[in-house]
Amino acid sequence: MKSMLLLAAILLSQVSFAQDEKKKPLDSKAVKKLQKIVEEERGLKFKKSVKVQVQDEDDLKKMLEKSIDEEWPEEKAKNAEAGYKKLGVIPHDMDIRKFMVELLAESVGGYYDPKTKQLFLIRRKAGGNDKMNEMAKQMYGTDWDTMATIHELTHALQDQHYDLQTIPTDMEGEDDQTKAMQCLFEGEANYVMFDYVLGQKGMKLRALPSLKMLLAGGTQGSEKMNTAPEFIKRGLAFPYMEGMVFVHAVMIKGEEWEKVHEMYTKLPLSTEQILHPEKFIDGDWPQQVRLPDLGKSLGKGWELVDQNTLGELNVQVMLGEFISRKKSPKTIAKAAAGWDGDRYAVYRKDEATALAFFTTWDSEQDAQEFRKTAKRALNKKLGAEGTDDGEDLTSWEGGTVLERHGSDVLWLETAGRGCDKARAAVWAGVETKEIKEVERKKPAAVETKEAALAENDLYRLTKSPKAAWKVQEDGTDVTITWKGMDGAASFHAVSKKNRDGEKALQEAVDSAKAELQDGKQRSWSVDGLEVPAGGIVGTSEELGEIKMGIVVLDAGKKWVVARLACGAKEWEKASKEFEKIVKGFEAK
Repeated sequence: MKSMLLLAAILLSQVSFAQDEKKKPLDSKAVKKLQKIVEEERGLKFKKSVKVQVQDEDDLKKMLEKSIDEEWPEEKAKNAEAGYKKLGVIPHDMDIRKFMVELLAESVGGYYDPKTKQLFLIRRKAGGNDKMNEMAKQMYGTDWDTMATIHELTHALQDQHYDLQTIPTDMEGEDDQTKAMQCLFEGEANYVMFDYVLGQKGMKLRALPSLKMLLAGGTQGSEKMNTAPEFIKRGLAFPYMEGMVFVHAVMIKGEEWEKVHEMYTKLPLSTEQILHPEKFIDGDWPQQVRLPDLGKSLGKGWELVDQNTLGELNVQVMLGEFISRKKSPKTIAKAAAGWDGDRYAVYRKDEATALAFFTTWDSEQDAQEFRKTAKRALNKKLGAEGTDDGEDLTSWEGGTVLERHGSDVLWLETAGRGCDKARAAVWAGVETKEIKEVERKKPAAVETKEAALAENDLYRLTKSPKAAWKVQEDGTDVTITWKGMDGAASFHAVSKKNRDGEKALQEAVDSAKAELQDGKQRSWSVDGLEVPAGGIVGTSEELGEIKMGIVVLDAGKKWVVARLACGAKEWEKASKEFEKIVKGFEAK
């Protein structure tokens, strides 16, 4: 499943915890204190300070929608969705993109974005979860804000030392590898957070021989998380919890954090290694499986929809959809153990779909164990008992076969008349090779522009480095004031329908004149900016003589009318600051 490189504190908000809607970002002293805690826990120094900001639920959802549009476009998501439905790991009526946005919007407690280097805590609407906040303090001796901030500051620290954007967590068709990599940096962040929490009680995680007992009770989440399919629910929780257990297991085998440091150059590459840390420690690397194109073998009209890797984790999840994971957890775990590599491919013809799922195992015994359990799963999935042809081949009507050759097993489902040809093509053309490392991406260009003063779906306002800004945002309307000056700058979007820039300007000028006594239009413009602009001068009972400057900026779908209004005495200073903001306007 596609996973955006947003390093979020998901499990920290196991309920959608409430916060005061007027809550401000942590002040610099509080952040510095928490940064020092992270440095002491992790044994690394921050190269530069990190600003902790607050984002509300609506803005979080907008950000998630934008990110998923960029990284998982609708067509690509629909193809992946078809694969998940064929595997049986999500319901047939699920819209996975919509579900994931809604789930993350209510589950994320905070996040760090390596692209923008920004760290946000999420401000929830007041009411409903005060009890859980109090419970957190009783359980851990600290609040969710502190825990989430420590978790996310650890990500910022990782980014400053290991450049997280170079870790290829966006590889297409390699979800098991990317999940394993996420287990490193999410597991490490969770480790630092919980080590701090236990430290408040005089304990340390590293003093424990294993953290597997932390997994015994499972995980609880938000309302939507608790109703999510196991494929999604466990997939989101895995990097945090099993990732933390994995990091701990590697640390206690060597020089603690030095071993974690080494993992950023020798990344874990399979969920098998996360589930069984000794396999990573001993150098048991996965096999990369490549299937031949089966379109021609299946017959005319069949097209490849999606292909990917499940890994040991999701082999467990898939089998658990057809064999009770509550009644038979050991059976499922035993069947998936010994995994060495896999690849699935889903093909479609009109409304029909076919699945080729090839697995390779550490031994023939492991392959036999998987085949035996997979047969039970297919019997349940297809609603019919398969017919055995010897020990290693079972077939069902409709072109489904389950076949073992040595330590390899082929699961070919509903391939119809093309079943025999597709089966032969897989065995003749499948390729495997051991993979011990992945190529890191080139470091991203250093972001030189200032963090946004304000940003929405239409435009971005860059930040002047010297001004002490106070910004209020309401959708695409922005109002800005700054210390030591009376007045304000405002940005308001208007429709382009039957309105060019000059007409938009004149409407804004006429409206401004009506607000003042003896309002008169005057000539005014911004140096170096060729846009419709004009000024107004008049008086106000409260402020006396008033000056205004208006410019009309092009934001693509709409015009944005930017207006400065202040006392005449403040005009020179205020207009210079206003010009900086206007020149930093960037249309989306």
